[in-house]
Amino acid sequence: MLWVEKRISNVQFIYIYACAVAGRIHENETLFTYITGKNYTFYNPLDVEKPAFLSEVNETAYMLEHCPAGFTFDSSKCNTTACIVDTIATCNAAIGLASQATETDNEEQAKQLGKNECPLL
Repeated sequence: MLWVEKRISNVQFIYIYACAVAGRIHENETLFTYITGKNYTFYNPLDVEKPAFLSEVNETAYMLEHCPAGFTFDSSKCNTTACIVDTIATCNAAIGLASQATETDNEEQAKQLGKNECPLL
């Protein structure tokens, strides 16, 4: 699983993850009553794999292992985190570039919305 680190630094993101893991409650602290066949461990598995933060992933090595032979990735065309993550996760540059276009459009719309003035009531 890849976690996107866009608006905060890698160190902050890893720290937040570590705090979340450290702050987990223990089974004897739960306030929930579970349905038959389910328990604390079912909803709070302790063997969850640590996510791979984007800054910790070697994109080339990841794609060599997970993408079909012959797949190439021109990282100079990806200018956003969404493009990089979607390209390496799907092994499809077109999907990554589409995500990049969507992200760019959304950021432009957000900038425009920020310029709008509130109506006078």
